[in-house]
Amino acid sequence: MAGLFGPLAFFAAAMTGAPASEAVPIRLAAEPVGEGVRLTVIGDSDVAMTARYSLEVVASEGGNRSVQRGEAHLQPGRAATLATVTLGQADRGWSAILKVSPEGGAAYERSAASTNR
Repeated sequence: MAGLFGPLAFFAAAMTGAPASEAVPIRLAAEPVGEGVRLTVIGDSDVAMTARYSLEVVASEGGNRSVQRGEAHLQPGRAATLATVTLGQADRGWSAILKVSPEGGAAYERSAASTNR
């Protein structure tokens, strides 16, 4: 497994809205699972809030594409898993982009990808 995840690099980047280093109420997490990777959209806010989100995941080999969208109603101090996508063969390359539009707030994006896309 060390060989598989050694070449993978996960990155976060702000394309609009909040800087990548700023804490945001809805975030994208990537973790290795077996020979794959699990991408999870997590909602966790200090205040009650509503936001629309969209997660687009593309597996580089074969061109598989998955899009999950939803509306999150977050409560203070209650973290919630909003979406999960698991890719079975992460070494073939993948990319993901999370777009979030909080009600009454600035929209932002976060992304993650393997280095071998």
